[in-house]
Amino acid sequence: MSSLPISLNNCDIEPIHIPGKIQPHGFLVAVDHSGLVQFVSDNATHFLSKNIDTLLLGKSLADLESFFAVSVPAGYFTALISKAVASGNFDEINP
Repeated sequence: MSSLPISLNNCDIEPIHIPGKIQPHGFLVAVDHSGLVQFVSDNATHFLSKNIDTLLLGKSLADLESFFAVSVPAGYFTALISKAVASGNFDEINP
């Protein structure tokens, strides 16, 4: 364990305290290299306009966009991920 004091400058190296848990202000969607959904966290139902049971694994990320309660432009998430992959830097798209 590191002896560094925890601050905003080094919180990215702080170990995860509760593995397997998603913070309540967001949810997790994992996609593979081809953009197909491989995992959706259980709490996604709270953020999406449709029941989580209708989110089948293997759908494209573009298909997932239609489930969001807030309107996003078509291809929005795919474009963000493509930009990050091309630049090799996910910091630019991570709010």
